[in-house]
Amino acid sequence: MAAITPQMVKELREKTMAGMTDCKKALQDADGDFAKAEKILKEKGLANAAKRADRASNEGKVFSLVQGDKLVILELACETDFVSKNERFIALGNKLCQIILEKNLAAVTDELKTLVDEEVIVLKERFEIKRFETVNLDNNTIHAYYSHNDGMIGVVVLGKTGKHDDSVKAYLRDVAMHVAAMSPLYLNRDSVDAAYLAEISEIITKKAEEDVKGKPENIAKNIIKGKIDKQLAEIILFEQSFVKEPALTIAKKTAEVAKVTDSGLEITRYIAYRVGGA
Repeated sequence: MAAITPQMVKELREKTMAGMTDCKKALQDADGDFAKAEKILKEKGLANAAKRADRASNEGKVFSLVQGDKLVILELACETDFVSKNERFIALGNKLCQIILEKNLAAVTDELKTLVDEEVIVLKERFEIKRFETVNLDNNTIHAYYSHNDGMIGVVVLGKTGKHDDSVKAYLRDVAMHVAAMSPLYLNRDSVDAAYLAEISEIITKKAEEDVKGKPENIAKNIIKGKIDKQLAEIILFEQSFVKEPALTIAKKTAEVAKVTDSGLEITRYIAYRVGGA
């Protein structure tokens, strides 16, 4: 058997980030062949990664990147908060975003899975690309990104405007911050799921039976409508009170910003990712 020197072990560790003991054993099993030892460590790491497949991955981070006329938002999950703050984990998330944009990917590919597996070997936790979405940005599209709680929440807000100035961009970021804080479910009334609307209408109508008993039909209908409107105002972005100016709804504040900046601003969409959630 070839002699295994401390320098050989050190070099293998620096290349693979595996433990010193694992590196020494791999070199011994490979009879000093560096390439074979590296392959042994990789195979061992992948085997261990497979054993972690059933572990919960409820921690992680949301990443976002813009390159040219494309934007991506991605949730990368791991097992512990400690690893989510690791430089290698953060570098992995940024790298995944870069590849997704460069190759115009719409789903997780073998290349992305391989990159994740390589870091699983080093950091010894289960990682998972939970989801990602890309957006095309044309000349009239304006966007802002807000990250909260050390990347546990990431929000992209998209709009249409004829004027790309700093004040409009700053307002969109404030809206993204609002979304992170208030967790709307829908952009506007038109986007509310019909089945959901029917369900809450039925529930509210049932609960309001005592309140409207004996009242004229038109008044009873208005009471029920008011209760439904109040419920919807809690979950529709445009109807929520703006966190920075509670006297105004998001819809009214957006119209005010559009008028003041002469931008023709229209908020068209938001994407909100929360680690471990919806």
